[in-house]
Amino acid sequence: METATPRDPTHDEHAEIPVEAQLAFAAALLILAVVLLVLVPFQTRPAPAGKGWYLQPHTWPIFSLLLVAIPAAIQTVALIRRARKARDRAVFRKRALWAFGDLRLTIEYSLYFLVYLYAIGYVGFALSTLVFGQVCLWRAGLRSLNWALANLGFTLVLVLGLRVGMDLWFPVAPLYEYFPDWFVETIGLYL
Repeated sequence: METATPRDPTHDEHAEIPVEAQLAFAAALLILAVVLLVLVPFQTRPAPAGKGWYLQPHTWPIFSLLLVAIPAAIQTVALIRRARKARDRAVFRKRALWAFGDLRLTIEYSLYFLVYLYAIGYVGFALSTLVFGQVCLWRAGLRSLNWALANLGFTLVLVLGLRVGMDLWFPVAPLYEYFPDWFVETIGLYL
């Protein structure tokens, strides 16, 4: 016997997606594609001399990003036209932002992760992992001492597993230049 689950009208998978939301998502894709296109020259190196243009490391990323950017630009123009014609701007904005309604937390945690990746180069793997885990736990509402200890235990197991078990080592973080040599040569190597 199946039990019926209550339907949430704001998250119905069969609900029709507003056109404004589709166009707003295309505008977000356009922004992302343009940012990535700007980064391509800094993320690729030229191929050896005498190789064709189609063998250059930047050719196919540019081609692929243009396949996203061109239709997204057309859709963005349609979004702007619809926005100008909209009688009720608040309703238009609500329908357009519907595309990103459930992404707020995803974007927030992604930003935490980007900060974590950046911090590894400055404060080391272990300390960055410990702080990142604690921030995510705190943000999720898991603020008890048990969760903090679990995060510490997870970080220790992860560091020992990677550093000792798999023999994976990262360079010593610049932060540890300010610590005594004995600390860096013994404990700092694991941080």
